[in-house]
Amino acid sequence: MVTIAEIADRIGEHICQQAGLHENQNKVCFGIEILLIMSITAFVSLAIAMIFGLFFETIAIMVAALGMKFIIGSPHLSGFSRCLIYCICLSMTGALLTHTADAWLSVPIIFFILGTDWIVLSVSPLLLSYRTLEKPQILSRKILAGSLIGVTALLVLVAKNLWTTGFFIGSTIAAITISTVHVRLIRWIDDLTKCNKSLINEKGGE
Repeated sequence: MVTIAEIADRIGEHICQQAGLHENQNKVCFGIEILLIMSITAFVSLAIAMIFGLFFETIAIMVAALGMKFIIGSPHLSGFSRCLIYCICLSMTGALLTHTADAWLSVPIIFFILGTDWIVLSVSPLLLSYRTLEKPQILSRKILAGSLIGVTALLVLVAKNLWTTGFFIGSTIAAITISTVHVRLIRWIDDLTKCNKSLINEKGGE
């Protein structure tokens, strides 16, 4: 079975041959793999969201979370299927929270969430897998992320609607994912699913 990585490698190799970028082939292939994974994940998530009537909520969540991800990073599960399920769960949870925000997102809760986000950003390491940052760069990214979340919270307070709420919740989800507790949970799930897969393969080979 052909994997996403193999497809990305073939496309990247062809592009590098045509453009003479052999020295950067690994980076090109990695970038293409990320784009393919993001495209497939977005398509599947939006298809599911459309079925459940959460299409625009999901778009708001994905735009905000993706923007924050480029700033602060995010944890990763090994294997495309795990990543896909993980991203769909986050997107659908955020979309459902956005859809029902009128019933639970009060002013005190907005300030509580905002404070929690700022604490997480202040104490958690960034999870940028594609580059290493110096301390001033890390600090500037954390300040930028915290400021953006603050702006989305202010927008919800001033003009609460689907988009402002979705941006706030999506940004919050992205911030929470870099917390130590969440990262440990993701690693535990990853290890657990690997073990279960190994057991299934062993039983299948008997």
